[in-house]
Amino acid sequence: MAPKSRRSVTKGGFNHGLRDDEIEELEHQPPKNLHNEVPQQQNKEQGKARGVRGPTMLKSMWVTVPGEKTIKIDMNAKGQPIGPNKKTFVEFLGTIARTPKFTPLEVEDWHKVSEVRKKEIIGIVKAKYDIPPGGEHWILRSLGKKRRSWKNRVKTQCFDPTLTTEDNAPKRPARVGEDQWKHLLPYWAEEKTKERAQKNKETRRNLNMHPTTGKRSFAEVEEDLRLELGHVPSRSELFVECFGDSEGNPPNEAVATTFAKIKVAQSTLPPGSQDPISPNDSFAQARGKDPPGRVRMVGLGVAPCNVWGGIPSRNASNRMVLQHQEDMNRMKVVLDQNTQLMASLQERLDSQQRMIDSTSRGNFFPGQSSNSVDLQKTLREKDVVFLKSAQENGKIVAKGKLRSLDPNKEVGGLRLGNLWCEVHIDRAIEWDEELLLPYSNLYTIVEAVGTSVAWLRNLVIISNLMFKSSS
Repeated sequence: MAPKSRRSVTKGGFNHGLRDDEIEELEHQPPKNLHNEVPQQQNKEQGKARGVRGPTMLKSMWVTVPGEKTIKIDMNAKGQPIGPNKKTFVEFLGTIARTPKFTPLEVEDWHKVSEVRKKEIIGIVKAKYDIPPGGEHWILRSLGKKRRSWKNRVKTQCFDPTLTTEDNAPKRPARVGEDQWKHLLPYWAEEKTKERAQKNKETRRNLNMHPTTGKRSFAEVEEDLRLELGHVPSRSELFVECFGDSEGNPPNEAVATTFAKIKVAQSTLPPGSQDPISPNDSFAQARGKDPPGRVRMVGLGVAPCNVWGGIPSRNASNRMVLQHQEDMNRMKVVLDQNTQLMASLQERLDSQQRMIDSTSRGNFFPGQSSNSVDLQKTLREKDVVFLKSAQENGKIVAKGKLRSLDPNKEVGGLRLGNLWCEVHIDRAIEWDEELLLPYSNLYTIVEAVGTSVAWLRNLVIISNLMFKSSS
């Protein structure tokens, strides 16, 4: 793969809320060692110092060129990123988590960071990436985790608990602001903080199983397994894939014990069962009940209610709300189109009525005989009637039943008035004869069989009177 060209971060674009001096600071960040000294490895044979790779900055990502398209991020059903752009996306979030302006370290807990600040961060991310509906929840969860890891790294490398605050002050890393450093030092020096840190160290020291997936998330592993197996993998299948070595074997005794327990639990499953995720699946039988508020092996940002059911999560609710809004917008477009069509039909109807009023004499329609007037004068609801063509005088086009003479009745969304009536078409005689007024997707007589249409009264003839007249 060819190396990507380095784009200037100060010309031809605009930055995401960072000043020029802050972008310049990104350009000159020290390497992974958080102190100002640059770590080097001495090549004894050549006598030259070899620089070590610096931290991930993604400087080009902090500038958006006008007209530049956003990068699409794919997410699974749980709202977790997957796909080819996931790696750079997560790295970009990491640069935000390490930027003091956006994720201040002096705030004790990520949940206490203001909503205004979090919305600002979401805006920065969306300026670069096309995020699916509801993806904001995972972004904030990921930022909280990355901020915590960054804060822990700063403390591990730059804070000495045996020294005083004054002695630790000069050890401030370049990527931590002075004001933040002044707040962090006395906080870390508190006895309560030290006790909590010691307890966390002991907890981590007792962990004897660690994922072997590297930078691949559980969501990515699940997606790969789904494509490979042809079904959503169970938690047991995920555990074997995520905690086994490259050959699928347990790397230590603790993992081997869990593998064995999983096999025993799977042996009790019904034949053909895919061991769907549940509070009592084979993984739960092997590892025990999930901790409160967590579901193991499903990855970051997924709450128990997302998996076991119940009240939808904020992530799922956001997707449902946005989907509802999209459906409402589509319905509004259709409604507007129908409203315009109805207005056009009403205008056509009014025009025909005016034409008939101006040309008729003594209730006669042009070309209409006195006999036909007598036939239509006695129209009553429920009469069996014939419909005459408006284009060819005297041609019968359909047979049906008179439904309504009420001038206020609406048929197809149009008011009948005094010149129209509602007729239910039972049989088509002239199949290709066009309706006087179109209805939805109905345009001809044969298409309207079995439905009610509006027809001009002077073109409706009672069937028995018609036969008497002809005799």
